[in-house]
Amino acid sequence: MANHETLLDVRSAYDTVAEAYSAALPDTSFEAPLDMAMVDHFAAHMRATADRLVIDVGCGTGRMSSYLSRAGLNVSGTIDGAYGHDIQLRAELHAPDDVALRFTEQGFVMRAQLVRAPRAMENHPQAAVLVDKPCVPS
Repeated sequence: MANHETLLDVRSAYDTVAEAYSAALPDTSFEAPLDMAMVDHFAAHMRATADRLVIDVGCGTGRMSSYLSRAGLNVSGTIDGAYGHDIQLRAELHAPDDVALRFTEQGFVMRAQLVRAPRAMENHPQAAVLVDKPCVPS
């Protein structure tokens, strides 16, 4: 797990590029059609459930959060904040099965997983892991 100083460095780097990132990727038009099909599948699944909150982890400037909100979901995003700046952005690549395992260990249910080859402008395979956590009646 990252230490506090590393997290502050990452936050600062993303805060620095947020405006340029938002200008370069203002909406979901950059996304691959297969990726958007997975997102639309997820949105349909969530709309069929009772008032569920969607947390867009790693939402950047919120372009996917906005898309999901327009699809009728209650969305909350996380990330405060190298698109023309003299900083170093660090990416962590995670195996989709490992990500799914971490969620299912915490009581989430695996709904779908997509792994696709990288497009010409991408350096790595891309993945989506869709999980949800069943509501526990209070």
